[in-house]
Amino acid sequence: MSGEAIDTAQYPALAHASEAQLVAIRHRPFNWEKCVDCIGRGETGVEEMGRSPAQMAEYIAFQRTTKENYCSITHYLLEKIFGYPTEDDGSGRLRVQRPVVDAATARVVWRPNDFPYYLEDGIEHNCVWFERGSHTEAELAAVIAAHRPAETYDTAFWVNPLHLMSVPELHHAHVLSRRKPQEDASERAMTRS
Repeated sequence: MSGEAIDTAQYPALAHASEAQLVAIRHRPFNWEKCVDCIGRGETGVEEMGRSPAQMAEYIAFQRTTKENYCSITHYLLEKIFGYPTEDDGSGRLRVQRPVVDAATARVVWRPNDFPYYLEDGIEHNCVWFERGSHTEAELAAVIAAHRPAETYDTAFWVNPLHLMSVPELHHAHVLSRRKPQEDASERAMTRS
């Protein structure tokens, strides 16, 4: 954390934050160069990324409400991302019945991160969710290319180390992207001519 005080009166949900969540609060958005630097340094770099106080407060409130209504965050995500049906678990919370999924029919879902890191305007934070197990880097690169073509977008991606995963039961990757600066696009067009 940057050492700046957190106003729990302004963000009451932060009173319920874990130490790890408090450490992950950032007071200034990350620019593209800083994001690429952090991702490029691997685990120690990724640990530097985080959310603003307002984003973290919203995230913590979401977690608390979701855990009251679902057996776990994983059950919530399986319903929201993959559309699995839910049922009452007997205590008033919802659980999904997770079907057996084979490799041939397993889905891969690209969607905006509901709680993105604190990034400058113009940088998007998406996640790629894998219905079945893990993925290869080539598979992930193909998904990214389908959604953020290299001709138009700069991209950077990573998979959180286990100790940073909020839902380790669901394999997913984080993808940051931004539209390439216009002068780069103009230069590429002139080069092709």
